Amino acid sequence: MEVLVLIGEARAAGLAIEVEGDTLIVSGPSHAAPLAQQLGQRKAEVIAAITNRAPYACYGSGRSRRLIGRGFPSTPSAEPPPSILASTRISCPACGQRPVLPELRRLTNGTCFDCWRGGAQP
Repeated sequence: MEVLVLIGEARAAGLAIEVEGDTLIVSGPSHAAPLAQQLGQRKAEVIAAITNRAPYACYGSGRSRRLIGRGFPSTPSAEPPPSILASTRISCPACGQRPVLPELRRLTNGTCFDCWRGGAQP
């Protein structure tokens, strides 16, 4: 069994796995003792897998690791290229900054929502 699958099954069984230096700390319900023993037998691999900051998912256990803050930027790095957008972006004629949302274009008379709400005229 791969160490990542083992860790995923252990967490799904309710085990908490922590690493402090070279020490592996496993705590949880007693019914998961066999999994805890397997983790202990593969201590070096488990520590290496847990201290690795690369995001991964534990497939087969029904749970996935949290990916936010694990190597992914908190905000998008750039605007998507216009070639992949479903419709082209139209800038607001009143402010020239914000986009006019296609689904609100008829309601706002072709202005962005903020300008429409503020009463600006194109």
